[in-house]
Amino acid sequence: MARKYPLTTLSCRYNFSSIPGFASFSSSSKSFSFNPAANDTGEWSIAFTVTNSKSSVYKSINFKVDVFNAVHFTQSPDDWRTKVMYLIMTDRFYDGDIYNNSANGEYAPADGSKIHGGDIQGLIDKINYIKNLGITAIWLTPVIKNYNSYHGYSAWNFKEVDPHFGNIDKLREFVKIAHNNGISVFLDIVCNHSADLIGNYSSNYSWNYPAGYSLKYNNPNITHLPEYFANLDFFHNYGNISDWNNSLQYIYGDFYGLDDFKTENSEVQKILSYIYTWWILKTDCDGFRVDTAKHVNIEFWEYFLPYVQSVCGKIGKNNFLIFGEVWSGDDEFVGKYTGNKNNSSKYLFNSVVYFPMYYTLLDVFKNQGATNLISQRRANSSNYHSASQDKLITFFDNHDLARFITASSGTTYYPHIKLAYLFMAAYPCIPCIYYGTEQGFDGGGDPWNREDMWDGQWDFGPSGGNNFNESHELYTYIKYVNEKLRSNEFIKTGAYRELYSSSSAGIFAFSRYNSDSEAIVIFNNSNQSKNAEIQTANHYADGTILTNIFNAAEHSTVASDKINISIGSMQYAIYKK
Repeated sequence: MARKYPLTTLSCRYNFSSIPGFASFSSSSKSFSFNPAANDTGEWSIAFTVTNSKSSVYKSINFKVDVFNAVHFTQSPDDWRTKVMYLIMTDRFYDGDIYNNSANGEYAPADGSKIHGGDIQGLIDKINYIKNLGITAIWLTPVIKNYNSYHGYSAWNFKEVDPHFGNIDKLREFVKIAHNNGISVFLDIVCNHSADLIGNYSSNYSWNYPAGYSLKYNNPNITHLPEYFANLDFFHNYGNISDWNNSLQYIYGDFYGLDDFKTENSEVQKILSYIYTWWILKTDCDGFRVDTAKHVNIEFWEYFLPYVQSVCGKIGKNNFLIFGEVWSGDDEFVGKYTGNKNNSSKYLFNSVVYFPMYYTLLDVFKNQGATNLISQRRANSSNYHSASQDKLITFFDNHDLARFITASSGTTYYPHIKLAYLFMAAYPCIPCIYYGTEQGFDGGGDPWNREDMWDGQWDFGPSGGNNFNESHELYTYIKYVNEKLRSNEFIKTGAYRELYSSSSAGIFAFSRYNSDSEAIVIFNNSNQSKNAEIQTANHYADGTILTNIFNAAEHSTVASDKINISIGSMQYAIYKK
């Protein structure tokens, strides 16, 4: 392929100090041609000067060329539905390299808003802990270089790993090690905004539409990188969002003061699409979680998502999973971001973070509400694209919300969290565990829910000390459930049918089945034992015995394709032949 660089209309000479053998330059057309061979993979530099007829230097140019070979990439998993995801706040998980703690930003391990030291080496060091839990996919909070931030959502240089996390080679090493352990890796990316580097001449940031403000960099020496991003015309100038229910504001306003990309600009669309496909090519990651997706105009996603999938298709990642964060409890609103639900000719995200189900999980499992709330939520599934409905990222803890376990409650909510996890694990979805849930963490809202996993200085209650305890009650339970479902994979891939629900706390039952097998999942979220007659999804001969996979001594005998069960308070079972 060729890319043209128009340099001057004068008669010029081009003097190359560095150019790879597979590249050639035509001075007549002023363009490069690249024809790399299979063994030319890697990063190459091209550097040259342009001089005019009087031999004075007109311009010095240098840039890098990355060459990739499709055979070197890990192909996408065949079926995401069998995956169990683990969300990690990178800075708070494990400090594997103490020497990079002050590499970029303020290292203050006792301050919840500062860098604590978790890094990519720490992820490598603890890969066995993650794998042993039964995790098969990791979602990492952003690792792009930030400005004055620990969490990753305040990007400064979009083509560099933040030095306090490591570097691109270390990230690629982590992804390779994860793959060798059967774990897929999702990078968290942000297209809506960047670090807060831009101010205005009015020193006023309140919402001001349509007049806007005249923008300027707060410090001319600190601008967005790469340098082609340092263009004030690439950013909205209307000030901060004040009404979070007003779509004009939450799309075109600054998100808590962060510089908001003008994503309707065609150049911004091209740059962000290029940059994030570059991260795929450099790291071999398997998917993206996309932050603040609803704060970006839909037209941007109609350009960006097909572009990324097109590149992935060229390297064997034909099932690259991109799930967007659309923070809302409204299924119709969230669902329009999946597939072609918004526009029949435009395919958007192949999954989203399932916020509507989050609210249902709290109602049913934490607050012991009516189990038919699950039935009501399930009835809204048609709002999502058919290919997304069983791949929605389902959770009850994350980095933006107070944890499921209430602070200082001890083990009170352990039975509740066990039921919630079993439901997620067996329901048609991709379950996502937030780091520390398996150790009983009970932090409140941000930053209290971003505890140090190791024995750091930002921990309290159950997060105190070193928390990589593989004997913890919740760790062993989640591991056990994951093992059981992994050995009965049809539970995650089979059809779904609801069998029983209650208008108050009590029994909920559903079947996961195919033509050969059936698993009847039952739980009781009430404080009393309950009995129920439950219809099976498959046909059985009378007298067929079904056994609880969690307790081989518990049986139920089928009669007229029904079983009678008795289940204790806050208990669960999965019956199968």
